[in-house]
Amino acid sequence: MYRIREGGIEQLTEDHSLLNDYKKLKKLTDKEVDNFREKHVLVRALGTDNDVQVDTPLRNRACW
Repeated sequence: MYRIREGGIEQLTEDHSLLNDYKKLKKLTDKEVDNFREKHVLVRALGTDNDVQVDTPLRNRACW
């Protein structure tokens, strides 16, 4: 989830992609990241299970 306001963009939630999981487990080189074939694969998404975990951080009582 991203918030765009006052001319800026802020990432509010974590990217739940296979590439991001690999990045968290070990350090990938820029070349490995660029050539990672499954970078589009999601490991967590809304609507895949009956119960879902949603990342919704509230900072400074922000309005959505």
